[in-house]
Order: sequence, then structure tokens, then C-alpha cells
Amino acid sequence: VGSEMCIRDRVLAEFTPRGAGRERLSDEGTSWLRTRLAARREAGRSQILVVAGLRSAEDKDGVAVGLAESFARGGDATLLVDADLRSGRASAWLGVGTSRATPYDDAFVDDPARSYAPVSVVVGRDRAFDFLPAPTGAPFPVDRLVRLFDEQREAWLRDYDVIIVDAAPLLPHADALAVAAHADGVVLCARRGRTSRSDLERALSLLREQR
Repeated sequence: VGSEMCIRDRVLAEFTPRGAGRERLSDEGTSWLRTRLAARREAGRSQILVVAGLRSAEDKDGVAVGLAESFARGGDATLLVDADLRSGRASAWLGVGTSRATPYDDAFVDDPARSYAPVSVVVGRDRAFDFLPAPTGAPFPVDRLVRLFDEQREAWLRDYDVIIVDAAPLLPHADALAVAAHADGVVLCARRGRTSRSDLERALSLLREQR
């Protein structure tokens, strides 16, 4: 086992090692986690979920991508937003190059009132989810994310059943806390044997204060 995801003292699912930078949940683990998260969703109501690491971007991209795939396979209209303006790797995970999409911040700079088309990522034969890539090296990331959510949250809730937000590491940056204020839940990704209890408790404390 390469790593595990923990919330409080409970292990929710195990990662299967797939090489450096390619850690992700097993299909069974992802389905189990999706089921647990979906059970918290009110009937007829959309759900915004933030996925974040604690001190590094390690692991959380694979969790976010895996959840988006799993929700889409289950028939939910799903949007994956790469909100990691520090070191987002979701585009690389999905093989989405710049020729396939305009990062949402570039679209806002061109015309703040203009809606932008996400990339459609095919899952299996007849399922897909939408993906919004992050701009790289954008200054003032927290301000940009707050603006993004202020502008788009209602439209996302109208158009999708589930919105997965792949956020920057929570402890070094304020980005994840900023978007958590708009979310129904936060999935914290930690490594057993590497992540300290004090870091995990600090992250949980910050999230409680934010909400």
C-alpha cells in the first residue's frame, strides 16, 4: 500500500501504487468513498466536494480524478474543477493539453461575463464528466478563486449533480479554506506513517473555524 486516506482516525480507502506522481484510489475504494459521500447528499440537491492534501499536492489529484470518474460512471452529471493554482496536475492526469481547453482565468480576463466551455472527459463507452483546467502561475490565487466561485457557483449547482474541486494543499495556503466555504464537504488526503497527527488535527480545526 503506497498511502492511505484518513479523516480523524478512520481509514476510508487505500491507494494502489501506480508509480511516482500517479497514486490513486483503487476502483473499489473509489466506489466505496463515492457511496459514502453521496449518502450525505440531500435528495434533489447538488453537492460540492473539495479534495485537498495537507502540505503537498501528493495523492489528492488522483483522488479528485477518481471521484469524478466514479460519479460520472454512476450517472451523475459531474464537474471537476482544478482549483490548485499553485501546482495543479489534474490536466496532466487527464491528458488535457492547452489546445483542448482555455483555463477559466484566461476566459475571465478576456470577458468576465462570458461563460466558458469545459473539456468533456470520456469515462467508459457512454459516460463523461466535464473538466475545468486551472491557469498556471496566476497571481493572487485566493482572490481569483473567490471570484470564480462567486461568479459560477449557482450555474454549477444548476447544471451538475456533483462538483469536485481539486484544491491546493490546505496548511501552506489559504486557497482550500477559501473554496471550502462554498462546499458541502472536504475530503482530506493524508499519508499513513508520513502525515503527523498534529497536521491532521490542525487542518480539521481550520476547517471547523471556516465553516
